Amino acid sequence: MAKKPNANASLAEEVATRLSAGGDASSSPEGNTSGPPEGVLEHRNKVVASQMNRVRVNQVWVDPNRCRIWERHNRDYSLLNEDRCDDLIRSFQAMEQKEPAVVRPVEDDSGYEFEVICGARRHWTASYLGKKYLVQVERLDDEQAFRRSDAENRDRQDISDYERALDYKKALDAYYDSQRQMADRLSVSEDWLSSYLNLASLPSPIVAAYRDITELKVYHGKEYQKLLRDKASSPKVLERARELKGEGLDGKTVLKQLKAAAARQRGGRPKRPSLEVAAKNSGERLVYAEKGKRELVLKVSTSAGADKDEMWEALKSAMDQLMGSE
Repeated sequence: MAKKPNANASLAEEVATRLSAGGDASSSPEGNTSGPPEGVLEHRNKVVASQMNRVRVNQVWVDPNRCRIWERHNRDYSLLNEDRCDDLIRSFQAMEQKEPAVVRPVEDDSGYEFEVICGARRHWTASYLGKKYLVQVERLDDEQAFRRSDAENRDRQDISDYERALDYKKALDAYYDSQRQMADRLSVSEDWLSSYLNLASLPSPIVAAYRDITELKVYHGKEYQKLLRDKASSPKVLERARELKGEGLDGKTVLKQLKAAAARQRGGRPKRPSLEVAAKNSGERLVYAEKGKRELVLKVSTSAGADKDEMWEALKSAMDQLMGSE
């Protein structure tokens, strides 16, 4: 009696079987020569179609609820929302998802079939819209998964410097013996990698001073490392950072405030006290003000998206604050 197929076999097992076999599950069994003879052109078309199927055999549509996000994914999934996924939401509404996410089969949790290596935003968007999720299934160990994810996302602007920095720091601790070895595996310079590792090593009070971690830039790590190396100014920098927590300041202002705290500790105040005011709508710098001994310099950005009334209010606010400071 022929053995019946297992009706409860998971999609992940089916795909894994296809990957191991390297063929197309929809193709006819080998040795089946029944049927009428084919013409040359018809046979050629079938061969081409078969080869295309084999390339795409590991791409499947799945329920996003059957996929979990890899714990070492380089994007903070909790930060995803309608704003950060707006482009994908509009794209998915206009047409089906075209670019597959990269996943690997899950073997240690019956609640999921796949683990998302690349494609967290696509996963969030598919879940948000209640759509199926197109995935490409690959067999990857953790180090391979890290490099696969980094290769796909390194040039993407929608992943913040700080998220990427944390990913590199975790990978260094988990997969590599040295920073040099990691840089070689990623085909980057040690200096480039070091810049991100410096950012990932910032003390938590400095990170908490930012209204959003996406405003922590890679060059901020270099600036803070200079301030924190000074044993005299380091405590003042951290103290000021704790004071700024919850103030909702943009990244440039936080950096300026902490550098000013370090300068005061070194025996003086900044030579030219300055202040920035951000536009309400865009968050970009609207007014930049500097106070010297004999002059007050105000610069207004015309590209920050503010109207005349907001510009005037920002100017008055900057003048009031700087004229009253000593």
